[in-house]
Amino acid sequence: MSSTLEKPQIIAHIQKSLNYTVFDSRWIPCSAKFVCMGNFARGTGVMQIYEIQHGELQLVKE
Repeated sequence: MSSTLEKPQIIAHIQKSLNYTVFDSRWIPCSAKFVCMGNFARGTGVMQIYEIQHGELQLVKE
């Protein structure tokens, strides 16, 4: 019988509301940064790079 600790888990460290639909997000290797890619309601695409600094989420580039 497997324990819940043996299964993969997702832990939310930071949550942020966005004004677009996120299709994918990827970590940037060897950094505290990740990329979010998605789509605004008007149909235009968006790609944003975020960095985690001191427990806060900072937008690096859009």
